[in-house]
Amino acid sequence: MTQDDYPEFHLKLPYDGPLATGRLLPEKGTNGSQQFVVLASSPVRSEVVPSFASHFHASHRLREQLIADGMINASTKHPDHLEFSQDYTFGSPSAAAGVILGSSVNGYTSWQTAEERPLGDFLAVPPWGPSARGWCAARTSSGRTWFSVSGCGRES
Repeated sequence: MTQDDYPEFHLKLPYDGPLATGRLLPEKGTNGSQQFVVLASSPVRSEVVPSFASHFHASHRLREQLIADGMINASTKHPDHLEFSQDYTFGSPSAAAGVILGSSVNGYTSWQTAEERPLGDFLAVPPWGPSARGWCAARTSSGRTWFSVSGCGRES
């Protein structure tokens, strides 16, 4: 599968803001997610939510580093916004959305096609919903409780 096998996705910035644009990549990124590339000139919210720096350290540090490196700078097209100076690949769609919006975001639902289909619809295994592997709790004859994601077999 190639990048061209996926449609272009858009992320709407708050307060009727402009649309950021990106594409899902077939390569794996962080936590087993597919990588996501944000395209050059995509807008970035200039402010972050108050809890972003204290609760989302990695995303906040990455955003600050991208600004310091000139990858994100003042927008020439969207007043009061920043923008990407070139394409940038993130480890996941959620990481991309978090940096753009300056808040915690589920990238699988917030990135959408022009027809408003969420990115998650294009994955073989949806990134949300019930786990395919259920947890099992069991108690041994000695009274110990143990948990397993592989099923309720005998304790080894």
